[in-house]
Amino acid sequence: MRTEAQKQSRRKYLATPKGKAMAARSWAKYRKTEKWRIANQRAQKKHAQTLQGRVNHVRQVQRYNQRHPDRYRARIAVTNALAQGKLTRKPCEICGELKTQAHHEDYSRPLDVRWRCFEHHLNEHNKRKVAHADFF
Repeated sequence: MRTEAQKQSRRKYLATPKGKAMAARSWAKYRKTEKWRIANQRAQKKHAQTLQGRVNHVRQVQRYNQRHPDRYRARIAVTNALAQGKLTRKPCEICGELKTQAHHEDYSRPLDVRWRCFEHHLNEHNKRKVAHADFF
């Protein structure tokens, strides 16, 4: 246990540029640990169950949909087509997993989708990011 004088001294040190830099390095190192990942995951899950967490999630989704209207319209079109039976969910084209997601190569053609499991869908988008990053 630290005495009150030690706590006050530490607060003063952390207010200095040298102390702030040390705290930032320490925090960055801690954030790379499994212990932090688990604690952060738990805190996020707890926050998501609160009213404020749900409100924040709705706002984030609305903001995303406003920024990417083409993607939003494509998702809605696929959802409606699935509900109306115009489109049927198929297994992952790569591994055969039955639980799949619709992947759009081109959002202007909303019903032209490729069926991917979560893992392969994520890989597909990461390939795009890498290819796009190489362009610049």
